[in-house]
Amino acid sequence: MATVPCGCGSRLPRIDRIGGRGGDVFWVRSRAGYRALSAYPFQHAFEYLRDAREWQATQLGRNRVVVRFELLSGAALDADGARTRLAERLALAGFGDELEVKFEVVPRLAADAGTGKFRRMVTLIGPPDDLPDPAPPVEMT
Repeated sequence: MATVPCGCGSRLPRIDRIGGRGGDVFWVRSRAGYRALSAYPFQHAFEYLRDAREWQATQLGRNRVVVRFELLSGAALDADGARTRLAERLALAGFGDELEVKFEVVPRLAADAGTGKFRRMVTLIGPPDDLPDPAPPVEMT
């Protein structure tokens, strides 16, 4: 919550910053500094995989990701096709060759033990310590 009143004079409580879904973003080191990578390129690349029941991307290092696939019974992963589509989507998002991505097939993907929800994007390292604060909110007059 904000600690100072709104510039408009309202005395109602004010939210200063919304901090949520931090685990749904990977902070990747690029030539220009740190950049946020959302689930969008992964979703777009894998939504048409016929043999995958589910997928989950885990950030192991700043620029290292493993994507685990749970396949349908008797199915085989078209790893070359999935890798090609992911490379295209990452390039469109401006991440080109900055990520090392490994694929794994696993028997089962599980929900988060703490929340009970399945997470497609999991970061094991979180945002960088020296990430600059976002721009201050714009006050409406």
